[in-house]
Amino acid sequence: MQQIMPIYQAASPEALKNIFKNKQNDDNVNDNIFESLKDKIKSKTEDKFDYSIDDGKISTIDKVSNFVEGLFSPITSMFSSPLNFINGGLMIAAAAGLTIATGGAIAPLLIALGVGGGLLQVASGIYGARNAKTDDEARAAWKGIGSGTGTIGISVLGSKSALKGAGVNTQGMNYFTSTVECFKLAPSSITKSVTIFRSGEAIIN
Repeated sequence: MQQIMPIYQAASPEALKNIFKNKQNDDNVNDNIFESLKDKIKSKTEDKFDYSIDDGKISTIDKVSNFVEGLFSPITSMFSSPLNFINGGLMIAAAAGLTIATGGAIAPLLIALGVGGGLLQVASGIYGARNAKTDDEARAAWKGIGSGTGTIGISVLGSKSALKGAGVNTQGMNYFTSTVECFKLAPSSITKSVTIFRSGEAIIN
């Protein structure tokens, strides 16, 4: 028959010390297990890739964060340095000047160029992400995808204004149809703009 330890022995300082020591050991084991799990979660996800290796494969969170950073870069990059601010200001001024000089005729072409450039940047980013050899290359590629998407978005949002400036009635158009219309008008925008500059109307404007 198992002997039951008397209460006075169970509550003795030595017994309490052993209990406390065992509890500390259990806590240390739990902490080690928790740290081990944290490390595994950090370096591995459900897709079984080990993201601690610098091989061009980055986690979904890393992809999204770099995409978002790139998405706002067409705006934020302008304020990242004095030089970028000057360059951005000059580009905006040049686009505005050309639009005013041509009486708005060139505006649809500028939208088409913006969307086209954004699409090329997205395509280049996708290619770079698929063929990245290092994590930094993959991050840069996802930033490029985001930046291209941002450029497309800004261009699409400006498509209706561009058409209005070119004298096109945009009633009943959504942003998709107005962007498509800008592409359709791009060739004639070039012709009209060249004619305006050759005739000297641009200088008068």
